[in-house]
Formats: sequence, structure tokens, C-alpha cells
Amino acid sequence: MAANPESCLLHFRYAEYLEASVPAPPVEDREAVKRKSTPIRQVYDSILDVYYKMVTKIQAREKDTIANIEETNTTKRLDDDDDDDADFEYAPPDTKDTQINLVKEATKVETLIISKTISAIWINLMRAIRRLEGHGKVGDLIGGSRQIFADARKRGKITSDVYIASALIEYHCYKDPSASRIFDKGMKVFPDDVEFALEYLKHLISINDLTSKSLLKLVTMVHV
Repeated sequence: MAANPESCLLHFRYAEYLEASVPAPPVEDREAVKRKSTPIRQVYDSILDVYYKMVTKIQAREKDTIANIEETNTTKRLDDDDDDDADFEYAPPDTKDTQINLVKEATKVETLIISKTISAIWINLMRAIRRLEGHGKVGDLIGGSRQIFADARKRGKITSDVYIASALIEYHCYKDPSASRIFDKGMKVFPDDVEFALEYLKHLISINDLTSKSLLKLVTMVHV
């Protein structure tokens, strides 16, 4: 892990090893449950830090690149103004904007790729903590999978997959009605995500809820 800090496989396997090597404490012994789950959370936090730092570097690089484009454009313009005899044919006025848009688009694509990895890590952590602490309560000593979901949303850079995983854990593991509320929140955050809409639609059908206000919008999105 020290030699390969970006390896999800190594971190996941180590977390699984820690989970399997310590006997499960009694559920009522909350302190013991927390002592077992804390080292596992730390493993996941370490690799999350690596990928969040990647996003920060990408954003900083985008800022520097755009600044260089702006500076280059300004320098050329000043040079042209100082040299009345300059025989220099400039590119169209929108060249600078085009370059900046290309940089932003490239950053967006690269960030999305990393966000998918970040989301996979949060989902794996959510499932591991659910096994150790249950669904828990946000802000409690035993926060469970709900605390992980809350932390993921707060830290950001996640895809709709995290919302789907949380909702399905709530429904399939606990038959908790909060699953539908999580899907509703996800629709507000990812209003144009067709894959998310499809998963939400499948969930509504599975619970035989054909009266949801979101149903028509979901069917329309999936159909299109």
C-alpha cells in the first residue's frame, strides 16, 4: 500500500483482512464495535485522500493552464500594438475561448473518471461498515452505512452510483422507506442521469409503487 498508494485492490483486500481477523464483538458492546470498525475506516480514508488529492491537482492544473492561455493572449496583443510594422496574422478572436473550453472539457472528463473510482471506494466502505455497524445513525458513535453515505455526500466528487448503493442497502437489508427518499434526493442532484433514472424506476416497480410523482419523469427519461 505504501508502494502503491493508488491501488484500490490492495486497500480493499487489507480492509477485508482486518475485518476477518478480528472476531465480531457483541452488538450491544458499542465501544467494541467501534474499535473494530475504526481501523477499517482508516484504510479507506487513506485511499480516498489519495484520489481527492488527484482531483485537487487536476483543478489546479486547469487553473494554471487557463492563466497561461490568458497571459499568452495578452502578451501577443501588446506586442502587436507596439509594432506598427508587424506582419503577424492572428487567429480568430474566439481562439482563446476555444482553447479554454477545451481545457475545461478535458478536466471535466478526467475528473469524472476519478469520481467513478472515488464512488467505488465509498460504496465498498459503505458495505463494509454496514456489516460491522449496521445502518446506524448519522452523528452517533455507531454511524453505520448511513454515516458513510452522509460523509460521501459532504466530501463530494461522487457519482449517482453512491446514491443507488445507499438506497438499495436501506431497502434490501432493512426494508427501510428511506430508500425512496434517497432516490428522490438523487434525482435532484443528477436530474439528467439516465442510468440513475433507470435504477430508480426499477426500484419503484419492485416495491409496486406506481403512484410516485417522479414516475412519469423517469419513464420519459428512460424512454428517450
